[in-house]
Amino acid sequence: TKAGGRGHPLVYIPAIKELPPATASWLQGIASFGIDVLMVEAASRDAQPDHFSFDDALGLIRCLRPARALLVGIGSCEVGDHDEVNEELAMLRASEGLDVQLAYDGMLLPSLPADDAPVAACDAPREPMR
Repeated sequence: TKAGGRGHPLVYIPAIKELPPATASWLQGIASFGIDVLMVEAASRDAQPDHFSFDDALGLIRCLRPARALLVGIGSCEVGDHDEVNEELAMLRASEGLDVQLAYDGMLLPSLPADDAPVAACDAPREPMR
């Protein structure tokens, strides 16, 4: 995260179809200070009624521009061969400056700084319940 900022070392976006406006605004705010690792669930390459697709997840990654992004929750039969898809995603680094790859079971992340106090998404402004 940028020095003195209120960015986050790790942000996880669960299985969702779209971000509520208040959450999107909150994410934009922390993204302006930096996100070290963004994990986004994406169900498949095809549009899904209740989950981000591969393209939806990449759209969010392009918007937030984390230092590193991991796509999680993807069945290999839904997107293609793991290594081939990672080669495809690696092209985003050269063309758009984005470090994106598919995550895998047992994957280890680098240690996160101990002095970064975690802030939960629930700290984002809430919309009134209807």
